[in-house]
Amino acid sequence: MKYITSLLLLFFFYNSSAQIDTVFTQALFDLLEKEAYQEVIERTNNRDSLSETDKYYRGYSFLLLEQEDRALELFDEVIASDSNSTGSRYLKSAIHFGRKEFDIALSTINDAIQVDATDADFYALRSEIYYYKDQTANAIADLEQCVALRDSSVSNYMNLASLYFEEDQLDKAAKTYLAVEQFISPKHELFDDYTYSSGLTAFLRADYQLAAKRFEVLHGKRESPFLTALLIQTYYQLEKYEAGNALKPVLYKAWEAGTLPDDIKNDFVLEEFEWKGQKIRVYERFDESKDRILFYKHVFYLFNEAGNMTTTIQTEWSGALDTSDKEYVLGKSVFDPATGNKLAHYSYFSHVFDKEVDYKALKNAVIGVLEGKIDPSSSSSFGTPSTDVPSKKRKKRKRKKKKKQVKKI
Repeated sequence: MKYITSLLLLFFFYNSSAQIDTVFTQALFDLLEKEAYQEVIERTNNRDSLSETDKYYRGYSFLLLEQEDRALELFDEVIASDSNSTGSRYLKSAIHFGRKEFDIALSTINDAIQVDATDADFYALRSEIYYYKDQTANAIADLEQCVALRDSSVSNYMNLASLYFEEDQLDKAAKTYLAVEQFISPKHELFDDYTYSSGLTAFLRADYQLAAKRFEVLHGKRESPFLTALLIQTYYQLEKYEAGNALKPVLYKAWEAGTLPDDIKNDFVLEEFEWKGQKIRVYERFDESKDRILFYKHVFYLFNEAGNMTTTIQTEWSGALDTSDKEYVLGKSVFDPATGNKLAHYSYFSHVFDKEVDYKALKNAVIGVLEGKIDPSSSSSFGTPSTDVPSKKRKKRKRKKKKKQVKKI
């Protein structure tokens, strides 16, 4: 969910039953359209009497000139004299929201909605307030109301999809992004955000065809090692290994330059899949230095139902291959899931690989090892499993507040 970073919000046409000087008020409006906020203030400084609309325009000008206290004074005057002043209530609520005075902001926007329950912008602002009060269900309900009012604001649809995503309601998020697709254009300021977010949602729903389509659009527009890594994994999930391999040099170049983000500075994911109820995640490591006795290049990690690692199967480089024209031998390590201590290691010299590994052949060999169809050439034991299996507690991930793209009219 995104939040309003500026109080340079929207210009509201004032809804008031008060009598106004149409010529003077129209002149102020024309100045506001030209962003001549200081001139609006100067013209209204010495005016004997100001209509409620004039005061609203004056307050709006103070707001745009970042003089919030002066703006609030005028908005309060308008609200006190005109019960139908929804625009003043909206902007007053927005100011308090920006100051993190959420209770005042909520009360004020509630008053605006009581006057006019058909304005989608009011629900959008209240959704933001609810979100920052950790009332996510209410925030979602208000954004759903925006959609129900047939509001075509891309930002509101995006925020709703983002909240669905946060709440792991991926099907609803995907449906909302699909609605956005009907009216967003490549020139829209949120197009890249939409493309990435909808692609990531598709990826997590295992809709890899759509994910690839989205990520390819962005990959052609900007350099992003993380996006490259994500696209590589997407291709591997689709068994388009050549397409994935073609992108790897981009990551290796960034690794050599030391510019990779922390999440992928040592390795990147090739694929995730399940085998007989066990989750398997496959990584490729960047480092290939041969100044060590042994190093692993491609690692298949197996996890039990509790999420603890039990086994790794990997391509290994060792000095034992010096006399061979092959680069890697298949190996397996078994771990104590309670402590993480290594219990045993197995080597499979019947399965060796070139430097440019044929991933499909490697994956088939790994499954063969798991199914007991391939016998090890040698093995070593390192200890016995622990009898204490502590419960694994998952750390609660702190939700980050996200930045909102301001809707423009």
